Amino acid sequence: MILNNLYSTKELIIIFIKAEYLALKYDNYFIMPIHLLLSLLLTDNLCAKFFKINKKLINNKLILFLLNKYKYNKNIINIIFSNKIINILKKLNNFNFKINSFNLLLLLLDENDKDIKYLFKYLNLNFSYLNFYISTTIFPNNIRKKLEEFSTNIYNINFIYNYNINFNQYQYSKLLQILNLKIKKHIIIEGIEENIFSLLQILIKNIKNKIVPIYLHYTEIWILNELLNYDIYTIILKILNISKYFTNNYKLILIIKNIEIFNLSYNDNNNTDNLNKLYYLYLLLYKIYNYNIHIFIITTKDKYKLYFKSNNSFKNYYFYTIQIKNLSFLQIFLILKYNIYKYINHYKININNYIIYELIHLSKKYIKNINSPIIPFILLENLCSKKYLLKNKIQYSNFNYLLTNNIYLQNKKNFILTYEDIKNTISEYLNTSKTILFKNNKITKYNIKQLEHDLYINIHGQNHIFNKILPLIKQNIIGLKTKNKPIGSWILCGPSGTGKTEFAKILAKCLFGSEKTLIRFDMSEYMEKHSISRLIGSPPGYIGYSEGGQLTEQIYNNPNSVILFDEIEKAHPDIYNIMLQILDEGRLTDTTGKLIDFTNTIILLTSNLGCPKNYDLYLKNKYYLSDIDLKEIKKNIKLSINNYFKPELLNRLTNILIFNPLNINSLLLIFNKFINELKIKLYLNKLNIIIYIKNELKYFLIKLTYNPLYGARPLKRILELILNKSISDLLLIYDKNYFIKNKYMLYYFLNKYYNLNFNIFSL
Repeated sequence: MILNNLYSTKELIIIFIKAEYLALKYDNYFIMPIHLLLSLLLTDNLCAKFFKINKKLINNKLILFLLNKYKYNKNIINIIFSNKIINILKKLNNFNFKINSFNLLLLLLDENDKDIKYLFKYLNLNFSYLNFYISTTIFPNNIRKKLEEFSTNIYNINFIYNYNINFNQYQYSKLLQILNLKIKKHIIIEGIEENIFSLLQILIKNIKNKIVPIYLHYTEIWILNELLNYDIYTIILKILNISKYFTNNYKLILIIKNIEIFNLSYNDNNNTDNLNKLYYLYLLLYKIYNYNIHIFIITTKDKYKLYFKSNNSFKNYYFYTIQIKNLSFLQIFLILKYNIYKYINHYKININNYIIYELIHLSKKYIKNINSPIIPFILLENLCSKKYLLKNKIQYSNFNYLLTNNIYLQNKKNFILTYEDIKNTISEYLNTSKTILFKNNKITKYNIKQLEHDLYINIHGQNHIFNKILPLIKQNIIGLKTKNKPIGSWILCGPSGTGKTEFAKILAKCLFGSEKTLIRFDMSEYMEKHSISRLIGSPPGYIGYSEGGQLTEQIYNNPNSVILFDEIEKAHPDIYNIMLQILDEGRLTDTTGKLIDFTNTIILLTSNLGCPKNYDLYLKNKYYLSDIDLKEIKKNIKLSINNYFKPELLNRLTNILIFNPLNINSLLLIFNKFINELKIKLYLNKLNIIIYIKNELKYFLIKLTYNPLYGARPLKRILELILNKSISDLLLIYDKNYFIKNKYMLYYFLNKYYNLNFNIFSL
């Protein structure tokens, strides 16, 4: 036998000698794989001791049965190797380390020999499991320890993405094809991490079961650690130190989840290599060119555009790109349906297909900021866990008490998941009130009438505005809204104090349940160009980068909101570019790469452009504007808006709404509204004080404060001065309990000298 060039342990030589002895004893002319396996099992070596093979089972009768078919009738002078054994020897010679019995057994298993399979079956050994177990354990421990310094073995990771996905066979076939290449052999996998690792799990499973081409049978898959203990250059040196072991049979797939670790540069600022974002990645690819090392880069769509889309050398010479698309609604539904028995058996709760459908539907509709297929699984677990606790609470309580009070029967339905349970879980997950979150999901005629009622009661003199905005809001609420756009976007023009801000508050309260859902920005604070970063976040390297922007963070946390950009004309013109993306696509990406969804928001811009600075020219009888003058004012406002803002911004807005200057009749209604609000405050403070103001005084105060430039604000100020002052003076003179126990009326009037007086009467 020619074994001179074989770099092996002594036990391997003994195995070959024993194989030759068996061939001579049973008159076999060729040494076949079964000879080597029998000699491996019969001699003392690491492999035989490790698996604790019972040598008594391998008797002469069994050996004769296996080897008799290779008997040669003529006199045998020299024993020669079969072609299969010669191939095994060639492979053994290609190893760059000292080989032992484990390496030999692994190659014998790869031969897929019928006699070997029969012997394993006879010895009650699992052929496939043994093949995988040896392939993952015989790899030299010193090399594995070196890999552990900067990476993690993927076989040791317990994946949370434990669902079966039927990926496009083309994607998997392309993956296998690239792993057989020598030149352009690396892969960029673009998509959501959960979907990518599900595809990799299929590869890992098939490698375990040897359902892959033979060139992948001895493949090590490791993930580069994100938190490195060394600098990136040291990591590259460590990879190069172990690269020599990955030749011929052995492959290494190194998965890089965070490409940013290569986005470094030399300390020397004059070095031209600083211009290249991924210099160290280039260096690594160049150094491992001649070895069986494949780099898998896992990235998102945004990062792919940033680092690779415009980099032709990466795409042309180093990397193929595999795009993993998001799971469809049907795919997620089928995955949940096939895995639902786990939840039913564990939580003992009934779950039907309708619940699965609604869970996925509502999670996709309301949880848009997290684009992950695992969200429905998380929600379902939360839902089942909550129900399970409720079920046990009922079971372990006083059963007789529950039964007599009919509580048990009432709660029996809690053991079945319902639509309301899903809504509760999603609202808890988003940390938002269920009433607010699902307010516009199933709105009734009463809700629409309530919205109209609140607008007409609280805002006066602007009925033409309501006639334009209410039909569109109704269309959006019943599901006719254009996809990927906000619910509505309007620019509110007109004089100050006419109800623009109040209009925004009412929309927030009626549509989203609370005035707190109104997000207001005073655009006079954003006059400088650098102030844009306050809205979407500071760029990398600047203070506050990780904190996000004032606009993006608020919408991320409260996606159902009314956004008011007050006095938009005072903002820097570059802010309008942000507006374009929000109005057109209904989304915005902040500086951290987070995608913010604006499709459940209402966008309002306010402006005073074009408003007259002096209304005396238009007021014929000092207190009323004619229809002709009103049309002229609106025409000038619209002309100013069109001249100031770019057409691309105005074309993306739903409409331009111009508020009328307030007249005497409108101010009288607003006056009564202020009085009613004050009465409510007194009632809530348990003060039995009735306020009565004569109409003569009302008109006097309205005419006294009337100014179309300022709207209702001067009237509000004088009312606060007169009413609040008189009431607070009374409360300071008399004890508060005095007005709680007794009922009084404050009577305000004008005397004959047109001075304001008030009297207090006991009722």
